[in-house]
Amino acid sequence: MSLYYPIMLKLKGRSCKVIGGGKVAERKVISLLDYGADITVISPNITTTLHNLAGENKIIYIKRDYRPGDLRNCYLAYALTDNPDVNKQCYQEAQVNNTFINMADSEELSDFILPASINRGNLTITVSTEGKSPMLSGKIRRDLESLYGEEYGCIVDTLGDIRSKALNEIISIKDRRELFRQLVYDIDFNNSIDDIKKDMWSIYECFKES
Repeated sequence: MSLYYPIMLKLKGRSCKVIGGGKVAERKVISLLDYGADITVISPNITTTLHNLAGENKIIYIKRDYRPGDLRNCYLAYALTDNPDVNKQCYQEAQVNNTFINMADSEELSDFILPASINRGNLTITVSTEGKSPMLSGKIRRDLESLYGEEYGCIVDTLGDIRSKALNEIISIKDRRELFRQLVYDIDFNNSIDDIKKDMWSIYECFKES
């Protein structure tokens, strides 16, 4: 049985706190920024990149050690200090506050782990071995990157545009289902992106007029 339940969280506008200011914390902060989180970093020292982000008001920086109560009203947290006792205190507070937490030195105490992932606009593909082999996860991710190039972001956007119009303009559920099937299975995704979009809209117009 898998230990982790696969899920995608909406972090936009959510309070996320990172305890620690090293390179690992820097990577987590940059990732959280990509998803619109409200980020606070608490650490006596932080990297130059984090200093710059704080100076640009992209994150809040509190220059001190962690204190009990720092995770109050926090949705998601990372405990990334080099002090296991401090990380454990963060974990204990997170459990009381029902805060999702990831521990730098203990996957067993982490509520979540981050899978290897690739992003193509609104297409996200993730791979996880649940910590058993991050190297394999990375290899599979690189394999997928070669299969699903940047053009898939545009493909997904086009599919989304057509789906929105079809839900309003094609009454028959059966016809819509067949439309969506053809858009995915009858299109040659090896063509240029312009040809792919043209073929998709042509299929849609045929269904709309039928």
